[in-house]
Amino acid sequence: MINFKKLEGPYGIPIYFQKLPEIVESAALEWVIFTGAGDDKNINADGVHHWFEHVPFRGTKKFPGGYAAIAGPFTRYGGDFNAYTHAPATAYHAHVQLFQWKQALEVITDLWSQPLLTDEGIDAERTIIFEEIRKTLSTARGSSSYHLLNHIWPNHPLGHYTLGTEESLKSITPEQLRQAHKLGYDRSRATLFISGNISEKEIIDYVTELSAIMPNNGLSERRVVASFGPLPAWELGKETVVETTFPSSVVYVLFPQTGGKTTEELIFNSFLAGMLSEGDLDSPLYRIVREERKLAYGVNVSRYVHPDGGWMGFVVETKTDNIEKAKQAFIDVLKDPEIRSKERFDKVKDAIYSHEKMRAIDCALFNDSAVDKLTFLNKVLSDEEYNSVIEKIKLEDVCAAFDAMTPNKAHTYIYRGNGKS
Repeated sequence: MINFKKLEGPYGIPIYFQKLPEIVESAALEWVIFTGAGDDKNINADGVHHWFEHVPFRGTKKFPGGYAAIAGPFTRYGGDFNAYTHAPATAYHAHVQLFQWKQALEVITDLWSQPLLTDEGIDAERTIIFEEIRKTLSTARGSSSYHLLNHIWPNHPLGHYTLGTEESLKSITPEQLRQAHKLGYDRSRATLFISGNISEKEIIDYVTELSAIMPNNGLSERRVVASFGPLPAWELGKETVVETTFPSSVVYVLFPQTGGKTTEELIFNSFLAGMLSEGDLDSPLYRIVREERKLAYGVNVSRYVHPDGGWMGFVVETKTDNIEKAKQAFIDVLKDPEIRSKERFDKVKDAIYSHEKMRAIDCALFNDSAVDKLTFLNKVLSDEEYNSVIEKIKLEDVCAAFDAMTPNKAHTYIYRGNGKS
């Protein structure tokens, strides 16, 4: 069972820790810094904070030798280091053998605290990010995902390009990056997650020792996802069509959701997604879109969760000739009796509880679960606390929620391909 304990670290840094049994001979560590792509407007440069997922691996104050010095001592033992960026946060994580946990924590702490940000490292990584953008834009689904937020919420901090554009990346200077680091990275925005067979005292003592290198720029405290202000209103019952050069098309039917939702409301929305898609090929969504109507190889529930607002809906990549059929299929999924049935309701609850029992004791997976709960639910819940919320969900509330999801309450985004193979 996942059950993280919150420890009080130095300078108020929250440390979420799960003690694992001796049989687990590895440890997972992750710093979450609550500064991310949503803060790009502070520097007025799209994609600027995504660089901090990349450039620190070119060298830090303690580990100036780049990736070989940062990850090399761990990869020889099967260890893994990485980072990621999204709108609310940037994270640095490691999964290493247990005897290396202190060394790994020192490395990921230096990555966010003391990156060198040299002109040479920045120029080298600029080219790599160009390639990341090109790779994303090389597929219909990747390209639509890249553009979608900008089409939904243009000119809002949540609505720009997380990766930036080639134009914005070319204009970002080393000095802008250094300024962005000073304005965004601080011990007041750091939260640590650790899973492994380690003592609480060892953790507190070592994080306290490492806190000497953490930046103290006097930034406002963030220990959860920050608000970036009111979102632009959706045009409901409308359709946005974007022409593309891909052979296939991508169709999104999205129902906006207001911000400020409670943890219970967010879990309820996650349960709705499960009613639609839990079981993959055995789900109502797959049954109608793939098995009965043969419109696509795969189909997904699309969700975006943020304190300022988000959406829930559907996304599918399909033949351009099938766009109207896909839109109708999504409407029919929401009308399907199975998603209102007691049998399906009980099945989804059973699946949620069973996934937990089937889960391997994996420290990296445990950390991922805890981080997801903090960034999507605003709280690190144990399995027991999460299940207690699930248990209170009522079928009549599920039915009412689906009844309210009518075409005039959605906005459809179509990235229409040219139909040529």
